[in-house]
Amino acid sequence: MKNMATGLALLALAICAGTAAARNFHCAGGIQYVIQGTKEKDKGNLEDAHRIFGKGVAQLRQCTTEDPNDSEAWSYLGWALAEVDSAAEAGAAFDEAEKRLVGNTKALTIATQNRKSYWVNYYNDGLSKYKSADSVLAVKEILTSTDPKAAEAKARLALSETSFRKAVALSPKELGAYNNLAIVLALQGKFAEANAVIEAGLKLDPENKDLKDRKASMVVNALADKLKAGDYEGGLALLDQMLVNSPNDYDRLVQAAQTSFEYGEKLEEKKDPGAKAAYARAQGYYGRAAAAGADAGAKKDMTYNQAIAAQKAGADVESAKLVWGLVQDNPKDKALQGMLRSSYDRMGSKKKADDQVWVVLGLNDTATPVTDVPGYTAKVVKTSDAGKTLTAQGNPEEVRQFKSGETQIDLWYYWNKKQVFAFAGGRQVGSANWGEFGPETQAAPAAPKSAGAATKG
Repeated sequence: MKNMATGLALLALAICAGTAAARNFHCAGGIQYVIQGTKEKDKGNLEDAHRIFGKGVAQLRQCTTEDPNDSEAWSYLGWALAEVDSAAEAGAAFDEAEKRLVGNTKALTIATQNRKSYWVNYYNDGLSKYKSADSVLAVKEILTSTDPKAAEAKARLALSETSFRKAVALSPKELGAYNNLAIVLALQGKFAEANAVIEAGLKLDPENKDLKDRKASMVVNALADKLKAGDYEGGLALLDQMLVNSPNDYDRLVQAAQTSFEYGEKLEEKKDPGAKAAYARAQGYYGRAAAAGADAGAKKDMTYNQAIAAQKAGADVESAKLVWGLVQDNPKDKALQGMLRSSYDRMGSKKKADDQVWVVLGLNDTATPVTDVPGYTAKVVKTSDAGKTLTAQGNPEEVRQFKSGETQIDLWYYWNKKQVFAFAGGRQVGSANWGEFGPETQAAPAAPKSAGAATKG
């Protein structure tokens, strides 16, 4: 929570007789009401002052409708509205004043300083009420406390919220109130609203350190408390609230996915049938995170995790399709090719699983690449199975060799064609096509694009 803001004295605009004589009647009258109201306020006659400022608002509203080009009248309208506690309307009037007074340095300075003065009042009032709530009961305990004093503390915290909201409404470009407003909202459990306030501030200043730090800490702290208590459902509800206003927030989506996956693991340990639903939920979050990822590496990581979650949820075909999609962009990734083989096995596609073994075997560390592929293929017997494949497919892009017992297996990789052929002594002993998905359909499924190194956490 930021400290008290330094105030500025209200400054009156100079009104000369000549200007007043030429001024719209409602403009001149409204300005006089503001000046009169200020004098009564200075004397301590607050009720009279409020009533007079109200008259000023009515006159100046009429004035700005009839003569919107009276720039100083907008400044006085903002002043009067702030005095009657209409923060948002005052902010709009000050906006007009500042826009119209460009070029009139003195009048513009007065308008901006008056707005700042009222902003400081709202800001400091919000801070005062926050401290008042904390004096009744530690604010960090208000949300979950069963102490009878909690109701009073909550009421004071709500008043703090109101004041900070007025500060933001009066002067949206003053970012100091956004951070404090987010704090008091979060302390009341209004996490979605708090997140929306932070996002609104970051739109004005994306690099604002206070708001960036608040965004990170608010979620981490609240989520940590939930998980520490074993309340995974509550933690996910909290994250879902955050995602209402920022549905493509990558960090929040990853947190939600990891939380749901961990929840699935906890339920699985207890042999709770709800584990699959938790994994399925994690699968959804990971999918959204993959779509929101800023770069190819992040997209790949999240898609990989999505596939794992789908597998744990029992969605074997969905998991296999996700892995298949990753393999299309990363065909030389041994782990992914091996995972695809396992995926085919789980979904009952025995032939595809068996074929996929050939892809994996050549990628193992025990396989040795042939350094001179053209020289190697020049010696292939044309009438052999290998020779016929050479005639039909052309030279492979890579040849890798390994031994199975005493037998040498040569694996010919056609990376662009997404195929591999296995030969032993010129005789074909196997092949695989990782560009075609499963035997139940020869049409390739839609798969998310990805690239980069995967992480399995």
